[in-house]
Amino acid sequence: KPVTSGLVVEGSNCEVDNVEVTGFNHAAVRVETSAHVHHSHIHSNPMDGLGYGVKCKGGDATLVEYNRFNYNRHSVANDGTAGYHARYNHFGPKAVSYQAGTHKPGATTLRIHHNTFEPTQHLATEDEVEPHVTIRGTPETVADIHHNWFHSPEEPLSSPDMWTNEAIVQVHVDEWEQVEFENNHYGAEEPDRDVGCPR
Repeated sequence: KPVTSGLVVEGSNCEVDNVEVTGFNHAAVRVETSAHVHHSHIHSNPMDGLGYGVKCKGGDATLVEYNRFNYNRHSVANDGTAGYHARYNHFGPKAVSYQAGTHKPGATTLRIHHNTFEPTQHLATEDEVEPHVTIRGTPETVADIHHNWFHSPEEPLSSPDMWTNEAIVQVHVDEWEQVEFENNHYGAEEPDRDVGCPR
């Protein structure tokens, strides 16, 4: 204590770019309204229970792109009501928990594509493989997850099964609801160049 954030976005048409943000226990970047967060290095914000890289608390059009994330509890997430678009980001190699996702009730619209997710073991547990993306609840429209390179070899189950360890999981539901995933690559072997973040 105290609980602090590095940058707090409260206005409209705000842009956060080309910064390094590190060492905050709540969030490196806390977005109260939709914003554009890009070309930044956001790392070492690992507080248990908090520890966000980019936390979307408001708005449904935040764009998070071309960033490097490492050693956050959650690198891109929200409190369950906002939406965001995360693309062309690199996550890893250290993570405390899943790197991208949403809390309940499940957000508005989530678009997660063309990212590279390295961490396969979360620092808070001893499991060898852990989720990269966790959808907690059901999005109002969709969580569209495609063309990502997940270093985890564990592909999503045909039906979600609560807190399991596949690359993509949805919890608090009995079957996939408003979550779509396709054209993702699973495993550490390098995929085609149109999958994952630019390299």
